[in-house]
Amino acid sequence: MEFDTLFGKVVTREVATSLQRSHSVLLKDNMHLKPLFEWLRNLNIRSVEDVKSSKLAEMMKQIKFNRELKFEVDETVPMLVFRNIIPLQGDFQKGVSEYINLFYKAMYSPTDVML
Repeated sequence: MEFDTLFGKVVTREVATSLQRSHSVLLKDNMHLKPLFEWLRNLNIRSVEDVKSSKLAEMMKQIKFNRELKFEVDETVPMLVFRNIIPLQGDFQKGVSEYINLFYKAMYSPTDVML
């Protein structure tokens, strides 16, 4: 599936079971996201719980609550994984874009998001 973000088009790979769905954003499919992956690695962010900025963490929790999605960073195979929280739910179309756009803003306009 493709999502429009501030970084441009992002391609995901979808996996679904009877109760859980996930979309993975692999670095090798989205080389234009390399700065994002490096930024996440430098800040040691692997999930919402790892975010040190309370404002950014709160914004991410809002996306998690509103879109019923959580995200994780897998460094073994560089990828962002977005999973539904509630079985058979989750607004991936909006949630994936919102998370990635929030990362973009945190990277390039940190005063708006990080303080």
